Amino acid sequence: MANGVGTMGDTWIWDGTGWHEAHPTAAPANRDGGALADDPAHHVVVLFGGGNHDDTWLWDGRTWNQALPAHSPSPRTAAAMTYDAVHHVVVLFGGQGGGGGTLGDTWTWDGTDWTERTPDSSPPARAYARLAFDAARGVTLLFGGDVMRLDDTWSWDGTSWTRLHPAHTPPAWDSATRFPQPMVYDSLRKVVMFVGPQWHTSSSTNNTMETWTWNGTDWTHQTPANSPPVRDGAGLVFDVRQGVTILGGGGSMGNGDSTSTWSWDGVNWTMAG
Repeated sequence: MANGVGTMGDTWIWDGTGWHEAHPTAAPANRDGGALADDPAHHVVVLFGGGNHDDTWLWDGRTWNQALPAHSPSPRTAAAMTYDAVHHVVVLFGGQGGGGGTLGDTWTWDGTDWTERTPDSSPPARAYARLAFDAARGVTLLFGGDVMRLDDTWSWDGTSWTRLHPAHTPPAWDSATRFPQPMVYDSLRKVVMFVGPQWHTSSSTNNTMETWTWNGTDWTHQTPANSPPVRDGAGLVFDVRQGVTILGGGGSMGNGDSTSTWSWDGVNWTMAG
């Protein structure tokens, strides 16, 4: 199941074959760039911030409920967030602050309150980073982000950040892609993966969607026969029941298609809806 809140403030659910709009009795205010992560320990989806907001909302499968923690990260957009299944907390990193500057702080959500972490070393401040929990290795993986076209890879073990140095690496985040870029863990194939636009020339017809996977040691550029039409800021989630990664929505980058839904089976992309 995939849940999300868009700039229009609507909530949608993917049931494995199609999208269905939910009609909750309460919902967060309209926003963009909010951070979203599943929290299976508490059976909710967590939404934090977006725009100039610093609020925390919980989706229980029927409606949104606003949490009122004693502590909270500052307002931000484009933060990276994921669930740490070893420590049973949601991890949030960085983002773009209300004043426009980028942030490099690390926070964890335990279901009740936010705690700012103070590791000895941290990735440089950034927005639009990719973040996913690598269950096979038991660490949270961070890749890239905005500010200086970053293409670095880091791991968080619950206490400290460690810079990794793979032999291969995906291209740096491009200034043409101005939306949060998701990354997910494929529990069937035990890899972290993402797909995103690569800006080659000023002509949108030359741009591509690139798929990359992380095996705990190195990044691999996948070369599927088919790929989704080029788009930015698409939603991405691994569907455990179907054993595929689902991509949906996003912003059009010149081809006009930002509504089709695609599935990744580890080898190829197929239009799913």
